[in-house]
Amino acid sequence: MSYAHHALEQGISLTKRDLYYNDVALFKSQKAVDRLVDDLAATLKQDRADLNIRATSKGLIVGSGLVLHLVGGGSLQPSDAE
Repeated sequence: MSYAHHALEQGISLTKRDLYYNDVALFKSQKAVDRLVDDLAATLKQDRADLNIRATSKGLIVGSGLVLHLVGGGSLQPSDAE
């Protein structure tokens, strides 16, 4: 959880999947991370979002240098840090 704590101090959002892949041998399953994060949030009487930890689906697009041009004329530029 020091990984999550550091990210929170730096204002960086993490996904539960990030936590899992940070130490697969420790967690052994994604469900273990899901339970741990939910338990931590409940213990601290916070929403998971307040911990800057969010759920994500497989296939999330992330990458520096990538620009998504929107139909409305705007654009999105994801970063490796979020």
